[in-house]
Amino acid sequence: MRKMLMFALAGIILVGCAVQNASPDKIFVQDASYLKHIAAEDSVRDSDGFKQVTISGETYEDTDLFYRVVWFDADGIKQNSILSNSNQAIVRRNQPFFWTAIAPSARATDYKVFVSDRPIEQ
Repeated sequence: MRKMLMFALAGIILVGCAVQNASPDKIFVQDASYLKHIAAEDSVRDSDGFKQVTISGETYEDTDLFYRVVWFDADGIKQNSILSNSNQAIVRRNQPFFWTAIAPSARATDYKVFVSDRPIEQ
């Protein structure tokens, strides 16, 4: 009975600290449990037709986060570019953050965002 209570308490704590990911099919979070919420919204720029994505969120802690946006064409082929390198961002507790990434070409139509507490490998 005591073990069951301990497991239940651990489960409640983990669920209570879970990231509210408004874009789970686009944003993949690893080892960044201090995120309150995160979301991605994309649009197409009028000036050149390139897609851009804005990532927004908030954290429970002052910390450094790393993010990487990987772009894909309509056939699902990865678009290699220095624009897809890992980026470091300093975020402050309870302060909203906004990151913007621009597609490397007009052929890039889809993306995935990776967020972690350490640099993201290529």
